[in-house]
Amino acid sequence: MATWHHLQVKRIGRSFNVLIDDEAVSKPTESFTHGNFVQLTITDNLLIGGHPEPDHVSALLPDRRKIVSYKGTRHFIGCIQSVLINGQRLDPIRDAVSAANVANCYSHECSQPITPCGLNGECISQGMSWNCQCKSGFGGNQCQKNLSKSVITEMSFNRNSFLSFEMTAIQRGPSSRAFAVSARIKKSVVEEPNEIFLTLVSKFGGRVRYTFVEVVGTNLAILLDTWNLPNDWPLAQPISSTRLNHQTSLSTDRLMVSKWHVVTLSRQNNHLVVQIDGKLAMRLDLQRSENHEVNYTQLIIGGCTQSIRDRLAFLREFQGHTKSTGFRGCIGDIRVNELPLHFTNATHSQNIDECVDSEL
Repeated sequence: MATWHHLQVKRIGRSFNVLIDDEAVSKPTESFTHGNFVQLTITDNLLIGGHPEPDHVSALLPDRRKIVSYKGTRHFIGCIQSVLINGQRLDPIRDAVSAANVANCYSHECSQPITPCGLNGECISQGMSWNCQCKSGFGGNQCQKNLSKSVITEMSFNRNSFLSFEMTAIQRGPSSRAFAVSARIKKSVVEEPNEIFLTLVSKFGGRVRYTFVEVVGTNLAILLDTWNLPNDWPLAQPISSTRLNHQTSLSTDRLMVSKWHVVTLSRQNNHLVVQIDGKLAMRLDLQRSENHEVNYTQLIIGGCTQSIRDRLAFLREFQGHTKSTGFRGCIGDIRVNELPLHFTNATHSQNIDECVDSEL
């Protein structure tokens, strides 16, 4: 009671499972649907917190007398913080098509009339805590710093930060056959999950391709993960996704905390190459499907947007992959084909601050 919990409902094929705080409620062998169909055809609305016709639900419960009596059945009483369906984050109030007797849960600071993030950021609930997603040009833990007129050459990232650049706004931006993206990075902590350092978005044939470069652990490790996804992400339909490439490369050097390293991602014909401090860290031969021209549309430094992160977590969840966060540390001297990119060149940014040595 009075504690936030994480509830997950999963269905893979005919296997159905419910987890609370990552603990399975029942064994998978006991949650197996009958019949030959492995996909759900959902035509009704998703109801959260209750049902307008309790009699209808009561009639569908198997062995309901052993579970709970009808008279004891009540709607949910409490607070719901966020809802994710197949990697899409929904707002329980704003995205609902209809609702009854639903209001803000004012026990959380993000639901107060004046949130900790003020007018310059959005308060994001995270269980009992919160973090601020600051608007472009504002930084600080509570978006209290106005950075729009600052000259920032070395930027601080805090797991929820990113800089997004539109390729159409960059002269000599990445072509589909040859490009190089480089940046100086300084990692601030050792014990972190995978940290997304760079995200490259490309579009072709009505589909979207995400390429992620991640720093893994304390070694200079780069994880390259390329997904091919439909441009229109269906909410309640099976996701037609293809994992084109998945490769992790460990270098012999270690990633020294508070030390600057230069990381470069380049494409040379049908190869992706990652260099660290001028030394080859990984060379990936792309599949034949990469032979066509690719339209690179977006470059994201230091992480990725929340919507992309939600999609990535959903796709990787069924493959036992470690969850990823944004980069935590400092990044500077961002270049695309040797063209310097400044903080002010970004079309969108979030939680960017000045890099201060005392923060590392």
